[in-house]
Amino acid sequence: MRRITIEDLDHVVDAINTEQGIPLEPWTKVDGKLVPTAWNYHLSSGFGGYALHRHGSSGSGIRDIFQVGHVPKRELHGLLQAYIAGLRDGLHWG
Repeated sequence: MRRITIEDLDHVVDAINTEQGIPLEPWTKVDGKLVPTAWNYHLSSGFGGYALHRHGSSGSGIRDIFQVGHVPKRELHGLLQAYIAGLRDGLHWG
């Protein structure tokens, strides 16, 4: 079984953002200050695992998309793959 890397996770998160027309960078420089990019999906790491988070509409606030906390890379990769498949399916049927 192939090892899942941070790059693998980043690739899927970038695809999720791209699929929805959201900028890839979680932070944007405005008037010399870094501010959160509204609606951006990004990885969070902690407690030895990873999670998918999303900024709110004004860029403030964070939502844990799967609400399972920080999990191993392989587990998150499976969740991300299912999430993007659902997004794509919704775009075709919605």
